[in-house]
Amino acid sequence: MQAVLLLPAGRAVDQVGRRPTLVAGGALTAVSLVLLALATGPVTLLLAVTVFAAGAALLGVAPAAVVGDVLEGRGGTAVAVWQMASDLGSVIGPLAAGLLVDRASFGVALGVSAAVVGVCAVLGLRVPR
Repeated sequence: MQAVLLLPAGRAVDQVGRRPTLVAGGALTAVSLVLLALATGPVTLLLAVTVFAAGAALLGVAPAAVVGDVLEGRGGTAVAVWQMASDLGSVIGPLAAGLLVDRASFGVALGVSAAVVGVCAVLGLRVPR
């Protein structure tokens, strides 16, 4: 589903703007994580992962567009640092979530993840136009 939504997400980032798509992507992702924590069967699980795919598609495109805007075509080191920071989050996030699952539950791990993404979505409101 995310692959299907990536091209429309890219168009939305260009047509609607970076900030609205960052905030929408974060909000959709946060909501989907709460839905995952509350899922009780296959229908709610499929709904949750579909919403997650929509949020992930927006969050896969919008930050890269912002970086491109800020750098104005001068990539190189700055893009590499941004990508390494993203990679670091991709390693630390699952490890932290796994620790929360071990110490508490899946619901707690998903709830904390939703809170982190939700805070980031609100911070997205501060991105300049």
